Amino acid sequence: MSNINGTPFNLLSFDAAEGFLVGGSPVKFAAKLQIEGSVFGGGTETFVVDFDGLNDGAASGIDFQTFTLPAAFTNLSSVTFRGLNASGVPDEALFSVDNISVSAVPLPGTLWLLGSGLLTLVGSSRKPR
Repeated sequence: MSNINGTPFNLLSFDAAEGFLVGGSPVKFAAKLQIEGSVFGGGTETFVVDFDGLNDGAASGIDFQTFTLPAAFTNLSSVTFRGLNASGVPDEALFSVDNISVSAVPLPGTLWLLGSGLLTLVGSSRKPR
């Protein structure tokens, strides 16, 4: 996932579940979930969470858990979620993600523009003597 306007963002938390049931039967549930964030300007951050293996949710059997990301998941250009098997190997294991919490990253250029505008206002409000 990425910001539609291309600006950086912080990933704070999300809810995720092992997978889902089809006709009452589990379908290749993920045992772990890898979150990989591409840092704006270069570099990556990776975090792996373990699912609890329980499917005790309401009728659908989906058991969402809430995960909070470490502080390193800031100033991101994109994030990829990848299901892992019990050995931590990416495979076609299914998972569900919901309630993704992000925040905007203020751009330094915008702050500079605001600051210079305020200085101009202060300078122009002085009366010459």
